[in-house]
Amino acid sequence: HLRSDFAFLKLKFIDGNDFWTLRNRLLAERRYEAPAEIYGMEKFRHHLEGAILNSEKAGVRELIEFKLGDATNSSDYPDGEIGYVVVNPPYGIRMVPGGSPRSLYSRFLKALRERAEDAILILITAAHKRFVEAAEEIGIEIIERRIVLHGDLRARIFKCKF
Repeated sequence: HLRSDFAFLKLKFIDGNDFWTLRNRLLAERRYEAPAEIYGMEKFRHHLEGAILNSEKAGVRELIEFKLGDATNSSDYPDGEIGYVVVNPPYGIRMVPGGSPRSLYSRFLKALRERAEDAILILITAAHKRFVEAAEEIGIEIIERRIVLHGDLRARIFKCKF
């Protein structure tokens, strides 16, 4: 049984019909092709357990390999080619030791560039200025950005190329 109550379908820029058409096509193709390798990595065990529960609720648990790891350490990334990275990093003052995510973003981008040089990065953050500063410092190209509401919080989604 696959999940059908996705919150992102309420976003104004999402066309629900396009999503369902694409989802159904991909599910049909899945029968004929090996699925993409999908990894989930969290630094803390309780966050990893939450991610596993979310994947179970979404009906995709069997498609994802989960592991404990630190995204600022390139050796923690899975072996093999990495084409896409989708991340919702911490960005609140309470979430980041020292109060600013800029250093975290810089370390993350350095590790990711070292490990996944040709990857596309999709990242959501409310600390958009700090992310842009880190991306410019590391030399990451921001190729697209969008403003979205993440609950009541105004956030930005960035698409980046290394």
